[in-house]
Amino acid sequence: MSFLINLDSTGVNLINESSHDYTVNFNPPIQLIGKWEMALIKANLWYSWYNISSENNNNNLRYFNGLVYRDTIIPDGQYTISQLNNYLHQVMDGFGDYTIGGSGQKIYDIEMVANLSTIRVNLTLTNSYTLDLSTDDLYLLLGFDSAIITTSGDAPYVANINNNINTIEIHNSLVRGSYSNNNRSDTLYTFVPSSVPGTNIDIDPVSKIYIPIDSNLDSISSIRSYLLDNTGRPVNLNGEPATYLLHFRAIDTDTRMRR
Repeated sequence: MSFLINLDSTGVNLINESSHDYTVNFNPPIQLIGKWEMALIKANLWYSWYNISSENNNNNLRYFNGLVYRDTIIPDGQYTISQLNNYLHQVMDGFGDYTIGGSGQKIYDIEMVANLSTIRVNLTLTNSYTLDLSTDDLYLLLGFDSAIITTSGDAPYVANINNNINTIEIHNSLVRGSYSNNNRSDTLYTFVPSSVPGTNIDIDPVSKIYIPIDSNLDSISSIRSYLLDNTGRPVNLNGEPATYLLHFRAIDTDTRMRR
């Protein structure tokens, strides 16, 4: 005996919830007899979480142009080192902090470049310019110490531009057979994003992994689905939808489901 449940955040009142953490209620409840297990058949969600944001406390950008300090707030978003460098130059454009080269190109006294060989950020500072990384946690993404950087060179640490997000965990409130290290967990599925930021992530597991649900349940009245990263932090989809298709099947041959 088996059945499918499709959970879709677009069909849920998200006033007090969010697309990355929402609950679907069933009225009437789905009645269960015996023991059941479930597997993720398919999932769709957007690569819409941010590596730089006010929520992450890493969106302050401050530099010194040799005379005065310039402060700006980086708009919440998902940035590469190159995109962050481009934004910095836009800010410097607005303040007029650049010179014109012999061929008419703009020259900036702060340059951030990803050194792919060392996996570090290379920072170039000229003409008494400095970069202040002591105001919030932006330094952690760039691989520097919390300090005012005054000299050019590679960051002392490997860049962490993904903000420690290596894997995404799909959690389900019915799951009882998972562990995270030595702790019990309600993790249903874990994946590494294979698409680029701003795109739809289509998850279609080749091998379906069935995990027991709470054996004390005789009915399903609600299901909570939520996303965490590998460090246990909520993965904020910023309102973009998340859908999960679940397959339930009876563990014992004589069990059945009734509605």
